[in-house]
Amino acid sequence: MLRSIPLLPGPELYDIFDELRKSRSSLDRKVEQAATSLRETSDLISELENDLLDRSEKIKILRDKIDRYSKMAEIEEDKARVILKEIQCTLDRGKNIERLYSLGINLITGTIFFILGIVAGPMLSKWLNIN
Repeated sequence: MLRSIPLLPGPELYDIFDELRKSRSSLDRKVEQAATSLRETSDLISELENDLLDRSEKIKILRDKIDRYSKMAEIEEDKARVILKEIQCTLDRGKNIERLYSLGINLITGTIFFILGIVAGPMLSKWLNIN
């Protein structure tokens, strides 16, 4: 139709319209790609946000547990300190008496071996033929 009008440059106008249509479709495609990319980015950010919230909640739970266990450890440490102190006192109390018993047993045992050595020494020398 544009080619039939002699006053207007028909083919050139048709080429211009064709180029405008192509550039518009190219622009629409680019805008659509950008919108898709933005949607995907938004979804990814939402997933990351959810992951971070989950992790921060887990960290909060772990901190609460650590606080609770550290308080329990302090309480147990105090109890253990008292028990160890009592055991130490008990051991120290009987230490001197046990030392005296050990000394007596060792002296008696040593005396018995000494007497056996005096009595059995000549018999063993004869038996083993030692002069």
